[in-house]
Amino acid sequence: MSDEFLNSMKMVVEYTEATTDLASRLSAQVVALTMCVQAMRVELLSTQRREANQRFRIAIEDLMAILDDRVIPGPFHAALLEETNRLISILAKAT
Repeated sequence: MSDEFLNSMKMVVEYTEATTDLASRLSAQVVALTMCVQAMRVELLSTQRREANQRFRIAIEDLMAILDDRVIPGPFHAALLEETNRLISILAKAT
């Protein structure tokens, strides 16, 4: 095998490891934040949950307005909406 091929393969392996690490970190953040929201939800009064839910919705709407002016990959947009809806659902659940 040529040195060029081996270097290319090394770069592929390094890229794959870096991408896997990043995906793992992002997944862990989502899990931790979800658990935090679930834990906090139980401690909040229903009026506080509604207020938090409303503030979260407004923040997401502001973010979406900013993102509308940019080219965002479809999978990111879909995941953002899915995660947003999941967190809103968690906040909306009665204790």
